Amino acid sequence: MLNKNCEKTMNVFLALDKNEHSPFSVLCHFLVCKKCRKNAIRIKTAEKIGVRDLSQPVSLSNQTLVSIMNNIDPSFLAKETKTMPFFSMVKWIVIGFFIVCLMLVFGIFFTISARQGMYAVATTTFAIVITAYCIFFVASNLDFFVKKLSL
Repeated sequence: MLNKNCEKTMNVFLALDKNEHSPFSVLCHFLVCKKCRKNAIRIKTAEKIGVRDLSQPVSLSNQTLVSIMNNIDPSFLAKETKTMPFFSMVKWIVIGFFIVCLMLVFGIFFTISARQGMYAVATTTFAIVITAYCIFFVASNLDFFVKKLSL
C-alpha cells in the first residue's frame, strides 16, 4: 500500500506529458522509494510497448487490396505511383561541378569594375541557380536525408 506522499508523487508523475522532464521532488522520491520507482519503470515500459507500431506494410502487388482500394477511392493508384523523378547522385555531382566551373569562369571574365550592371545580373542569376539546385537536390533525395539524419 502506498502512503500519501507516494500517492502524491505518482499523481504528479502520471500528470506529466510525454517526454516532459520530471520535477526534482519526484526524482528524489524515486531515488528513495523502491515501490514508486518500480511502478514508474513499469508504466514507462507499458507506454513504450503500447506506442510501438503494430502495423505491417502490405505490398500493392496484392490484387485484392488494389481492387478494394480502387472501389473506395478510384484515384488510389494515381496517388501511390506519383513520385518525383529520380536523378542519380553522379548526375547531381556533375551538375554541381558544372555550376561551380561556370561561377569561376564568370568570376574571371566579369570584373566588378567593368559592366557593373552585367555583373549584378550574373551574380543574381547564379544565386537563383544555386538556390534552385539545392532545393531540387534536397526535395528529390528527401528519403536519404530522413533515413541518414534520423529526422
